[in-house]
Amino acid sequence: SGESFFHPRVFESAVADWLDAYYGYNKSGKNPVYKGPLNWQVLNISSVIKAVVFEIHEIEPSKENPIVRKHAMFPVSHDRFVNIVFDFFALRVNDKYCDPRPVFELSDSIIKSFSINVGQDTLAEWNKVASTCPDMAITSEFGELQWPTKKYPNRGKSKTQENERDITNQKDKSVPKLEKQ
Repeated sequence: SGESFFHPRVFESAVADWLDAYYGYNKSGKNPVYKGPLNWQVLNISSVIKAVVFEIHEIEPSKENPIVRKHAMFPVSHDRFVNIVFDFFALRVNDKYCDPRPVFELSDSIIKSFSINVGQDTLAEWNKVASTCPDMAITSEFGELQWPTKKYPNRGKSKTQENERDITNQKDKSVPKLEKQ
């Protein structure tokens, strides 16, 4: 939309749109494969830049024992943001054979160590947004999204499916008949 990712509502909207595009259309039958964002936190990574940290749970095939992806996202310019993903595809939250807590604690420690140095140009862009936005705080709580959040008529269809015609109930003489040979 031409708005700056330094504006907290624009950034939050961009995060939600990205999540919707990446996770929102993955279904198992009529049920979503993913659940999130969960455990949303805001993290200070510089004097002005804030990151959001959250989890996405892959609930297919088990809601009780999901696979976790932890995301850390933060804006780095007016039109770019960073997304760092810790994908715990080999671990499940309630794994009875392997305790995942040490790995989760390690990822939390790594994320908490993030910091960036903001240059003069970036600070000027941030200050420009701050001059028009009285509250530069990112929302401290973000609810779980009901995916997909946007409906696109051809989303999930291949190009050949989009271009196919239903000829089962038509008397279209332009469709050639197969002849016995």
